Amino acid sequence: MLTSLSVLACVLYLVPLAALVILLRDERASALDLAAVIGLVFACDLLASFALTYLFRVEMVAFVRTGLLLALVAGIATRRSKAGRAIIRPLGRLSRRDVAALALAAGIAFAVSMIVSSEYWMWDREWHVPFTASLRVQRMPFRNVYDPRAAAFRYHLGGDLFAALLQSLSLATMSASRALSLAHDLQSAIAGGIAALIFRALCHWPPATSALASLVPLLAGPMTFRSKNQGSGLGPFEGESDFNNLSLSFRPHCMIAGVVLLAVLSHVARLARDRTQQRVPGWGMLAMLGPLIALGSITDEISTVIMGAALFGLWLGWPELLGATRWRGALVLVGLAAAALLVNFFLAGTIAPGGPIQHASWLWPRLPRFAAPGLPLDLDPEGWELLLLDEGSLIIPALVVAYLSWRDRATPNAPSLLALYVLVVATAGLTLFLCFEVNGRTYEGHRFVTAGRFLVPMIALIVASRLPRASLLSIVILAPVMAGVFSTVGFIFYRLPQKEIANLNNGQYQINCREEFGARMGEPIVPTYVDEPIWYLYAGCRPIFAAGHDGPPGVVLAGFPKLGPEGFAKMDRSYFPPNEPARVACPKDAASATPICKKAQTLGSCDDAGTRARTCWIPPSGRHALGTP
Repeated sequence: MLTSLSVLACVLYLVPLAALVILLRDERASALDLAAVIGLVFACDLLASFALTYLFRVEMVAFVRTGLLLALVAGIATRRSKAGRAIIRPLGRLSRRDVAALALAAGIAFAVSMIVSSEYWMWDREWHVPFTASLRVQRMPFRNVYDPRAAAFRYHLGGDLFAALLQSLSLATMSASRALSLAHDLQSAIAGGIAALIFRALCHWPPATSALASLVPLLAGPMTFRSKNQGSGLGPFEGESDFNNLSLSFRPHCMIAGVVLLAVLSHVARLARDRTQQRVPGWGMLAMLGPLIALGSITDEISTVIMGAALFGLWLGWPELLGATRWRGALVLVGLAAAALLVNFFLAGTIAPGGPIQHASWLWPRLPRFAAPGLPLDLDPEGWELLLLDEGSLIIPALVVAYLSWRDRATPNAPSLLALYVLVVATAGLTLFLCFEVNGRTYEGHRFVTAGRFLVPMIALIVASRLPRASLLSIVILAPVMAGVFSTVGFIFYRLPQKEIANLNNGQYQINCREEFGARMGEPIVPTYVDEPIWYLYAGCRPIFAAGHDGPPGVVLAGFPKLGPEGFAKMDRSYFPPNEPARVACPKDAASATPICKKAQTLGSCDDAGTRARTCWIPPSGRHALGTP
């Protein structure tokens, strides 16, 4: 259950955005246009919040951002009132059924996400939890919670920043782990609403049908019903080389990327619609793509590059898609590329200098498995079988859509151009998935098909809605997509309960950080050794720097912390300021404290930190003894 302050955080985040969308909507706007506006406002808000971190700590940005949005809403409303115009414009081309579909889809997507997010602890939380809590009190440039001395930290920060904003809006009451889950719920609601509006515009389905269909891109994934996988640690309803969208989107930045992908799809659909109606897109409409491409470039840069390349391909074939002249379209594309590069440079993106990408290579086609070496695609049928199971729900619909687009090429219309766009995205992604590798990390090949995973199910449903019901082609196009969705449902209810790492929330979602661990707004970030029994509880509430593991750092130093006497000794060598007391956080329950905390309470002075922890300050003379087993 959400506490009152968690609900307040959601309200303070969502209400200003919704109000701004309502005021910016034009009475000539259709459901497709509303979807584009929602994506634009979402992207501008998060980019502006990022930029404000140059001036304020993240916890202050949360309230400055909310205040600025409310001031903007009030200013627009006041100006319209003084001019004698209606503050909220009439629905116009937008129908009540469109609004109902939006609300219903957002509610359903939020609920489905919450079923998982409120129960399970998913996707690298062992690092994201302490990093998000530390991010709450930082300013740009940000530092890694495990590596505060390193240069400015450049990684996929958007999801952690979003969660840190929510934690701040709850007045530091929510755990970072709860904030990460709630962030996914809110982003799922926004993505679901955008998808439902696209279906209303292009499929003309009833609100309930559109709302239910909006779950398809959020639940799409491999067709993995087998009971035994090749790799250790994998099981039924899990792919060998690819994840379902629900699982993958719990990486904090990936659901933001999902919102961006669906919003860009709505923009491309608008451009295709206007071309069919022989309308030249204005600069304002084209500029709306800028914030989305910019945000995408710092949340899922690979998908953004693929989307940009697909848009470039459409422009080559239909230059009027981006303006009256080819030069105007070229200027738009150059502007989008410049926006992506500038945002990466100024807002800690991964493709700017200092990012984690070190080397890349092209390979002979192989299946980039998670828990085993890549499997060559040759005469051995095993590789092809696994490829079909993992990517058949993407490849088969894409092939049917390609066939239908070729068959109907003599009469191009908006859906066919939109289909071509998605086909280019899917083809480029699959090519990279099978043949391209970054930093020698074969198991991360799934990143290249993220865009296709979200967009192919969308275009499959749109194209199928134009086919005769229950026709052979409609069955062939929809069956693999729905097989992937049902596999994801099996993953939720059968596989997730079996995954040990997914069940380690240890009460993080229920705690009150202010009462139980003494969290406060405005507190400094302090290097702190936290005793193992309360590590995630404390580190998800209080901003700290801590010792990371000693193994290979990978792309960034993430993973589990280093605890015990060796962990304290590492902090003593490299983290605690010399000649100053070292802070140690211990459980208040003496029976659960480890020997290191029992020793700390004899060597230092200790005070209560909420109802469940005590902080001890170890003088320099006692620090070496505490780090000795």
